[in-house]
Amino acid sequence: MFDDFTCQYITAMLWAETDSEGVPLDENYDGKPGEFTDRCREQIIADCKAFQEKYGHLGKDQEMAHDFWLTRQGHGCGFWSRPEIYGDNTDTLTNAANEFGQFEVYITDDGTIDFCG
Repeated sequence: MFDDFTCQYITAMLWAETDSEGVPLDENYDGKPGEFTDRCREQIIADCKAFQEKYGHLGKDQEMAHDFWLTRQGHGCGFWSRPEIYGDNTDTLTNAANEFGQFEVYITDDGTIDFCG
């Protein structure tokens, strides 16, 4: 259901984000489609597809997917911190990721991952 880019994006999300107790999501979630609310899953797919279509030619899937999540969330590293990979495209990719906006990731009462933002 998820392409490689989207799987890597989800891996970054699960690694970088925590639940309400501060536990990294990747300790309890594997990134399977059923672990997300329908709305969250659909948004992830749509955002990854849109980003790939417009900017995918500027980098490798794995690094780009990770940096897309980290940049859009305002983490301490991302496109801007890896000119060795993105060259002169760091600003373009950083600005593009920021335009997607941030999400607050949380666990619903039924244990699925959702976000608001």
